[in-house]
Amino acid sequence: LADVKTVMPHIRFVIVGDGSERGALEWLSRKLMLQDSVRFVGNQPDIEQWYRNIHLVLLPNTQETHTQFSITHALAARTPVLCTDISESQEMNEQFENVFLVPKGSSEKLSEMIFSIYHDYESAFTRAMQVQQRIFDERSKERLQEQFLRFL
Repeated sequence: LADVKTVMPHIRFVIVGDGSERGALEWLSRKLMLQDSVRFVGNQPDIEQWYRNIHLVLLPNTQETHTQFSITHALAARTPVLCTDISESQEMNEQFENVFLVPKGSSEKLSEMIFSIYHDYESAFTRAMQVQQRIFDERSKERLQEQFLRFL
């Protein structure tokens, strides 16, 4: 992320959650002198609000934890998603076809993809909007099916 900050000095990162890596990430942000650009906000009860107010959700997960939830909610908020190619994110990409994937452990590819999305943000946003509609359509179908079954 320091590479990204060098090219795009105005960029800001928000780290949501209190996972086991928070301390290491805080230390790393200080070591890379990024503390003015990185904000740690801890667990948030209304994650959808965060997704609606940011330009890109970055999920550099190395483990299968909450990835599907995060991707679905971010895309439902029309926010492009960039994540590592662990199996959960690959499955979500197969389902929605609009998740940006990079190899796990490749900070170089991660930076390159952030630059790519930034330089063609309109396209990334359009892709996220298309997925948002599909998610809402699926949720509507599920609700209708539930209501119908309750009626029976």
